[in-house]
Amino acid sequence: MYNFTNPVKFGRIFLSAALITFSINTAMPLSATPLKASINDIMLIIRLEKLVEKIYKYEGQNDINKMIDVLLDFKDEVEIYTGKKISISDELEKIGKKIKKTGGKLLKDDIKAIRKMIKDREKKRKSKQELVLYCLEYGLSLDEMSDVLLYKKDDDKEESKMSVPVRLSVGVTMALCGVFLYILPIPACKKLGEGLIGLGVGFAIDATITREEEKEDNKDKEKKRICAL
Repeated sequence: MYNFTNPVKFGRIFLSAALITFSINTAMPLSATPLKASINDIMLIIRLEKLVEKIYKYEGQNDINKMIDVLLDFKDEVEIYTGKKISISDELEKIGKKIKKTGGKLLKDDIKAIRKMIKDREKKRKSKQELVLYCLEYGLSLDEMSDVLLYKKDDDKEESKMSVPVRLSVGVTMALCGVFLYILPIPACKKLGEGLIGLGVGFAIDATITREEEKEDNKDKEKKRICAL
């Protein structure tokens, strides 16, 4: 029996349900099904399932760079499927408003800093893609290409220090992944998207409250230190 408190298994259930639904609809006579699914729909669900597993894995590791990579993968998948360009910046603003509305203590520059983090990561991603195309165009061997990409990977370690708590950026990124899932016209994806948005916003709110509590604790410690002089 599945443990519904386990988010990875929970996500798998919904995406597997979507996959089963698509498979059944494809096998049924056209007159008997309200939804016509293609092999592309089925393959999309399989790819999304893997992305959902990654987002929970990297959330547990607080690996914000990998989480942003997964977010960009979600963006690519949804834009290709829907044929529409989706602004991460616009969706980020909406997530920020939701965090504030539900009790989060966001600072003025929090969303701005996370937006910059995502844009910087996206630039590096495009740079790698261009590098691969260059390698292919000039006929580099697999070994040579691996050396070039490994050098680029080492260069990526030079990340600027984050100006926001890691858990805040992790929560916001998870919520954004949920937004992209929710955009898809697939009921199970919408359901899972809602869950990711709620979970991500919850992480973000907790991170902002923890930050405020730590500030107050530091103030109290400083007052005690001064009084003790």
